[in-house]
Order: sequence, then C-alpha cells, then structure tokens
Amino acid sequence: MSDTPIDLDSHRGQEDQKAASQRREQLDLIQAAQAVREEDREQALLETPALCWSDVAPKVRFLLEIFATTEEANQTQRKKLIAQVLRELSRLESQTRKTDDPSDREA
Repeated sequence: MSDTPIDLDSHRGQEDQKAASQRREQLDLIQAAQAVREEDREQALLETPALCWSDVAPKVRFLLEIFATTEEANQTQRKKLIAQVLRELSRLESQTRKTDDPSDREA
C-alpha cells in the first residue's frame, strides 16, 4: 500500500470538480463559523465568574466537550465517563432549575 494520497479530482469531470470545490469551500466556511462561535463561548465563560456550582456546570460541560474530541478521550472507559458526567450535569441542572423556579413555590 502506498502512503501517497490519490488525487480524486483528476478523475472527475470539470462540473464534478467545480461541485467538489464548492462543497469544500462551504465546509471551510462552516468550520470557520463554528470556531468563532466556540471562541466567543469560551470568552463568555471566562468572563463570567461562578457564584455557585450551577454557574460552573456550563464551564465543565464546555471543557468536557472539547476533551471528548481528543485522542486521549477515545478510550472506551473515558467515553463512558464523559457521557455519564454530561448526563449527570444535565440532571442536576434540571433539578436546580425546578427548585429555583418561582412558579413552583407556593404563595
């Protein structure tokens, strides 16, 4: 087997090459927009001090989501742990919202 990549574009017609190029450009734009949104989210999380554990939860979720994309997180045990922690964060956040909801309190 060769490590040299095959240039598939050379096997395509001109219209197919143009369509593939447009798809690549669109994907590049989408990825760039996602990177900007992630940077904005990260900056917002940095600028917001946590006053209680529920303020920390979105920061933990953000970091776990980043870690989940790394090679280190690709081990089965770590995937399970990440999924479990994200589920637990969601459950605890949901419980906190219910107890903090003034409409749930009796007058």
